[in-house]
Amino acid sequence: MTQFVPYSFASPRVRRLHTAPSNAAAAAAVTDGGDQDKTKSAKDDDGDDKVQCKKEKIVTATKKGAAVLDQYIPDNIKTAYHVLQVGDEIYDATMNQTNVGGNNNKFYIIQALESDAGGNFMVYSRWGRVGTRGKGKLQGPFSREQAIDEFERKFHDKTDIHWSYRKGSHCYAHKYTWLEMDYGEADKESNKKTSSITNQLEETKLETRTASFISLICDISMMKQQMVEIGYNADKLPLGKLSKSTILKGYDVLKRISNVISGADTDRTQLEQLTGEFYSVIPHDFSFKKMSEFIIDTPQKLKAKLEMVEALSEIEIAIKLLEDDSSDQDDPLYARYKQFCCDFTPLEVDSEEYSMIKTYLTNTHGKTYTGYTVDIVQIFKVSRLGEMERFQKFASAGNRMLLWHGSRLTNWAGILSQGLRIAPPEAPISGFMFGKGVYFADMFSKSANYCCASEACKSGVLLLCEVALGDMNELLYGDFGADNLPNGKTQTRKLNQVLRKYLTAISQVNHENENTSCNSSCWTTEHNRRQLERMKINMRFYQIQYHSEITKSTIQGTKGVGQTEPNIAESKITDDGMVIPLGKPEKVPSRRGSLMYNEYIVYNVDQIRMRYILNVTFNFQRRG
Repeated sequence: MTQFVPYSFASPRVRRLHTAPSNAAAAAAVTDGGDQDKTKSAKDDDGDDKVQCKKEKIVTATKKGAAVLDQYIPDNIKTAYHVLQVGDEIYDATMNQTNVGGNNNKFYIIQALESDAGGNFMVYSRWGRVGTRGKGKLQGPFSREQAIDEFERKFHDKTDIHWSYRKGSHCYAHKYTWLEMDYGEADKESNKKTSSITNQLEETKLETRTASFISLICDISMMKQQMVEIGYNADKLPLGKLSKSTILKGYDVLKRISNVISGADTDRTQLEQLTGEFYSVIPHDFSFKKMSEFIIDTPQKLKAKLEMVEALSEIEIAIKLLEDDSSDQDDPLYARYKQFCCDFTPLEVDSEEYSMIKTYLTNTHGKTYTGYTVDIVQIFKVSRLGEMERFQKFASAGNRMLLWHGSRLTNWAGILSQGLRIAPPEAPISGFMFGKGVYFADMFSKSANYCCASEACKSGVLLLCEVALGDMNELLYGDFGADNLPNGKTQTRKLNQVLRKYLTAISQVNHENENTSCNSSCWTTEHNRRQLERMKINMRFYQIQYHSEITKSTIQGTKGVGQTEPNIAESKITDDGMVIPLGKPEKVPSRRGSLMYNEYIVYNVDQIRMRYILNVTFNFQRRG
């Protein structure tokens, strides 16, 4: 935690912060309506964010220098001023404060401005409830030093943190939280770049189907729209300005919320305080609804916010990628394609691979997912640079399966450029049913739900990955610590138990064949034979070892065992031994766990090899 630095320490600048501006630098306040406010002093106030009901409108932003001028700065100032920058120091601050108990969800913006001609300086501030225009104030003219002093005074007054010590600091109760921005090139011509990518479909050297797919997953306006739909306020913290540290702070607050929710006695007051801290770090627009309705107090609400922060993390990666000026701007689609370091080969509809994948998709659309059907737009064979080499060391372990992985449309530029990744240490472990890993399914519809498609955005993307599962730790119920895999000796004993059951079943079937008539026990014998056949296939899947002296850890993943799974006997096994579980689903009566369908989790990304990527369209059923 950053130590609070009081204003009384021996620094000339800090001492000056206590002094009011000179008469020559008298404050000029600009109110919400643009009129001078002669009744207020130079010291501004947040006011009551409950009564500021003028809804914020989207106004074209003006960027000169590193930072964008606030959209509500008067036009005569916009044309003549820019945000002050001294060396690497950019005097621009956006702050947020959410206090659930007080029903506050407000913002505060401060910018020190320098005239384009040089020599004149002003300080601008705007504040109000998130989602509204709020009130504004423009002070000056100042000298440069006075403008910096006034800017830093305001920042300290709102955050209790000195401007020089803001990075890495924690927020204080009943104070604003500073939202750290990335002042790279994220704002530079971003709208033009998005537009150019969209308009290049007929001009790019890329194959048409590949170009269309790249355009889909690189659409920044789509990313913004999807995040707004789940409550994120992109106007207060634009996606292009997201910093890694802000995302990690979001994870950290969720981790602390998780600890409270999972505690023996849930502390409601603490949950309110932590919820406010999360919404201060990751801005949300709740309009004028009661903040008490949005307390993160259940595992389900926690999971939803965790997925939001995960999506923001992927978007942060994607936007850095999309704003790379070193790429070929004559053909932006092709430039984006090269940045993914992936080879995409469209599959023809009449190909054997396409037919196999279509069968896998159709057969494993579970009966419980009746709200939509899916049309395949395109299937690509995909190969990521270096992935095969990393995967090779696990390929000989056995039990390799082709499995589904779905994710939001916003996430795919990040996933394809950096591969599937495991959540960082800052993320709460309780957000992951079987620990922090990469999750897969053998049922298409289970993974399709993670695409989070909607009527507004019907496009979805899924991967089919070859996953080296090896021996698996099978669990019927969730275990947040499942990523701490048991050792191989334990699993070998378990596999030997399966083997003993198999041998017992053989003995029982043989005994019944010899000592009973078909009329009296035909059903029992046939039932045992079916069980025997299942055990045979299970043995093949799990690559059972016939010796128990193995001491090296061989457990490589977790299987959350579902009550329904694709019929193992209908699986396809490729020439190199990869299992494709494309059989129609059947219920396994002996399973009484918490999962409807299987989940497969690995904790080392080198066990994953991307094989195919699907672009699909969701057709949602209208309910009468």
